[in-house]
Amino acid sequence: AVLVGAILGQLTFGYIGDCVGRSAALRLTMALSLFGATISAAAVPLGGDSSSVLTFLALSRFVLGVGVGGVYPLSATIATESSSNAERGRNASLVFSMQGVANLAAPLVSWALLAVFGVPATGSGGADPGLAWRLALALGALPGLLLVPC
Repeated sequence: AVLVGAILGQLTFGYIGDCVGRSAALRLTMALSLFGATISAAAVPLGGDSSSVLTFLALSRFVLGVGVGGVYPLSATIATESSSNAERGRNASLVFSMQGVANLAAPLVSWALLAVFGVPATGSGGADPGLAWRLALALGALPGLLLVPC
């Protein structure tokens, strides 16, 4: 769901940024990312069916994906347009290299949370086995929260 949302976000937010302004569009993508990550951490079953929590997760992660996907074209454009000619390539490279940092950090953080809180399916130790995956999903909102202006 996240990847499908990211593709949709990439395809639409470049155009939206051209129509309403890159700054406004970037704020919208950050709001979608924050909302999707926060709501996915609070996933609950819909109705009385306990398996519907997966539907809830898929929808909330899709929203997160649209937000994250929208950041790609906007952040690259903002980074290159606001840079001098000498720094343009370096700044664009830094924007995209952070994806690799996040791709490395996410499983490491999840592993640490599982070590502390336990694995739900196995009932292994830890304070609260169901808390690890919720915290891992909620931490997806951290980059957006760090960028919210004071």
